[in-house]
Amino acid sequence: MADYTECMDNYCLRQDAEYNRCYCSSQLAQIDAKHKPKIDQLIKEILTLQSTNYWTDEEMHEYWEDTIVKYTGENSWHNLEDALDIDWASTASTVRGQQAFAMGHQYCVQHLQGCAYMQTNMRDAYRSEIARDCAAYETSLLQLENAAESIVEAYK
Repeated sequence: MADYTECMDNYCLRQDAEYNRCYCSSQLAQIDAKHKPKIDQLIKEILTLQSTNYWTDEEMHEYWEDTIVKYTGENSWHNLEDALDIDWASTASTVRGQQAFAMGHQYCVQHLQGCAYMQTNMRDAYRSEIARDCAAYETSLLQLENAAESIVEAYK
């Protein structure tokens, strides 16, 4: 199973993106479609409020760090610009991700010795890994959305 996971990670793993293995899931497009409009709206509101508010950049960043810790339990987004610079997957990318899963599965099952009889179990186990990454990605977007809403409310 470990060899299959390692092989599939060559197709699906995106460690530099918040969505990671969710890249290979149709859920990625659904999650982005659900959260992107609201987060984009909040980003615009924050930028507008930032330019018309009397808070200094330093005060705003300090409030952001305190807010993000409240929502996530850690300060994984060190500053507002990093947090709001989201690497949204494009439609073409989500289609490529789903194709990568299908091609990767076919390749990995054929090239790993003695694995063909367990291909359904391995595929389902890997899909569980993908689902966990999708859940983690959606949770991070919800936390970001909640923190951004808090910032907007504090600015008003």
